[in-house]
Amino acid sequence: MTVKNLTTTISAYPYQKLFWLLTYALLALLVLYLYFVSTIVVGVVKMENLRSELGVLQSSVNELESNYVSLSGSVTMDLARQLGYQDAINHASFAYEANLEGVALSYSR
Repeated sequence: MTVKNLTTTISAYPYQKLFWLLTYALLALLVLYLYFVSTIVVGVVKMENLRSELGVLQSSVNELESNYVSLSGSVTMDLARQLGYQDAINHASFAYEANLEGVALSYSR
């Protein structure tokens, strides 16, 4: 009779091991699912916050652009002279064309 009990215990053991293996696998998949869902939710919330900040910044930029356009139309030579600017007597040049004889650039395929 002890042999009979021993054989039933041994034959039930692989199913029990498979049950726990599948249980742990299901638990691991559930944890991964919750992690990915929470990551997506946090990303969506951050994106919505960034969109609202972008709207505020865009309206600020639009306001600054309109101020720039209105102020740039009021700048005249008389205003510049009142602020202390003077006409340039010697027109200084910061860029010039160099005459390099014998040097040529070409592009060939």
